[in-house]
Amino acid sequence: VKSNIAAKRNDAFVMAVQNGHLVIMRELLTFSDVKAQVATSNNLALRLAIENGHLEIVRELLSIPEVKAGVAPTGQTSIMARFLAFFRQPIS
Repeated sequence: VKSNIAAKRNDAFVMAVQNGHLVIMRELLTFSDVKAQVATSNNLALRLAIENGHLEIVRELLSIPEVKAGVAPTGQTSIMARFLAFFRQPIS
């Protein structure tokens, strides 16, 4: 029986991001089911990474086209710019 690693709206991935587990996040992204849902719920994972101050995770998530594409329509660009400016590291 194959378990669904991306079950319940990618909860395992979202929890890894929310708690700052960069290594686990990277490992989960190796699964196509997880990567296909990386920007679900209006980029919930990205928003949680920002809210919890996980800069490296934010940067890594922004390198994923599906995440980056979902940023502008939801108005999160200015929030991310302020967050990253706080750390004096520009958005690439």
